[in-house]
Amino acid sequence: MTLSADDPFKLTYFTAQSGALSARLDKEDGTSLHLHSLVDPEKEADYFADLQLWGDRIVLAGYGLGYHLQRALTSVNQDAAVLLVDYYEELAGRALESFPAPLRGRVTVVSGGNGCRHEQVRAFLKGGRYVQIVKHPPSFHAHEDFYRSVLQILSCGRPLSAPPKAMMLMQGDFFAEQELRQAAEENETHVASFFYKKWESMSCYESQLQHLIQTEGPEIIVSVNMLGFDGNGILAEHTSRAGIPSAVWFVDDPRPIVLNRRKCITSEMVAFSWERAYIPWLQRQGFASVHYLPLAADPHRLTPETPGGNRIRCGFVGSSMGGRFLNDIVAKFIWKPEYRMLADELAAQVLLKPQGEVDRHIMDACRARMISLPEHDEHTRTWLRSYILHTASMLKRKKCISCLQPSGVETFGDPAGWRELCGLELITHPDIDYRTGIAGCYRSIAVNFNITSCQMPSALNQRVFDVPACGSFLLNDYQTDLDELFTKDEYVAYNSHEELPEKVEFYFRNEQLRESVISSARKRILNEHTYLHRLRTIFKSL
Repeated sequence: MTLSADDPFKLTYFTAQSGALSARLDKEDGTSLHLHSLVDPEKEADYFADLQLWGDRIVLAGYGLGYHLQRALTSVNQDAAVLLVDYYEELAGRALESFPAPLRGRVTVVSGGNGCRHEQVRAFLKGGRYVQIVKHPPSFHAHEDFYRSVLQILSCGRPLSAPPKAMMLMQGDFFAEQELRQAAEENETHVASFFYKKWESMSCYESQLQHLIQTEGPEIIVSVNMLGFDGNGILAEHTSRAGIPSAVWFVDDPRPIVLNRRKCITSEMVAFSWERAYIPWLQRQGFASVHYLPLAADPHRLTPETPGGNRIRCGFVGSSMGGRFLNDIVAKFIWKPEYRMLADELAAQVLLKPQGEVDRHIMDACRARMISLPEHDEHTRTWLRSYILHTASMLKRKKCISCLQPSGVETFGDPAGWRELCGLELITHPDIDYRTGIAGCYRSIAVNFNITSCQMPSALNQRVFDVPACGSFLLNDYQTDLDELFTKDEYVAYNSHEELPEKVEFYFRNEQLRESVISSARKRILNEHTYLHRLRTIFKSL
């Protein structure tokens, strides 16, 4: 059956291999969208086994034949009401018959042929406190406009007019997340953490997300690098419907991050970037606004404890950005052998001119070498660009470390990568745990030096804040943001790797001068560059 002339599908029932009834949507061109399995549709319940129906108002957005919810419906709260939404009136009728008898009297049905949706939904919501939406993915995507038009009636937007008293933090184990949580607590802002890595199935992810939004009442969602945002836009959908603004702080190149998350971007979302160079690009992606927000230090963890003497003359804490790091990028797209020479050539150009237009150089180089890379292939171009930038970073690090090897430089982290890059004679140390070991490591080195990644034309990386915060000295590679965030007596910089040996030697021999720079830089960081300062900037921007 079809609902109307506007419906491109014909609803067809068939018997699956297991003998159970199944259904599909057939198009005139011979293609089909299966609402349920061809083999064993009853097994679909296994994918929703962990789903809990906690709402007192439950919206089933698409139901099909209901195999996915047959177990869950038996545990519905006795005071709960159900809104059954299905594009096909026939399927809605079948679904109602399959509901447990005690529940049928509390079910409101909305179908594609029903013209009183607004009144029905409003009546259904009356007296409820927690609304839980459960989607049947194939049904929902087949007639997404219909389902969204019904769900839109559930909207209850509330603008942010004052610093929030509660925020939801998208939390896993990524850099800056725990620091933002601590900053929020210091600011006396209640934090509800959504542990995005915990939920493997999208149904449980969406269910828990709704539960947290409604029970904790956050006035803002905060994420680092859009982590926790799903590619299907589920988080954006629920926060937009609830009128909750989202703040996303990009601390890496946003282009690979946004590539598969464009559905997440809404007019309620504000972006922050640690690197100004990406702001124009981010402004074109549809964010409500985009702001510059540099990195910061955690003064509670990075304290200037007595180091017991600098045991190491000079050192670099960080990876080689080669080997496994570059291989992980290669795995993101379809790699061609000819990209290797192209990447090496363009990486060398990046080192000469960090602010250059890498995208234009990629396309020009591909055309010159007759390498097939269509203009519209954004996925390949994005990851190839990332590979080139990080190859440049690897070459930059190799030059810096190599010129200091006669001075006895030591590296901390990624020992295999460093030995592959600079030879077996390089003194290397194992990886350092950032949260528990980084401060002690920095304090053990007389002259820490910085090598900024080439994805950052002007911004400052984490070492600029962390090293002085824990009471140690940092020799920076010059970045223009240094002059914006610090004064001349608060940092020391070098302009090329050739300068490094002489400057390392000079500051190693001048401990009093090192201590003066450390003291000035740490004072600035505590006064202006902590995570509490950054979080308050986010709140103010919203």
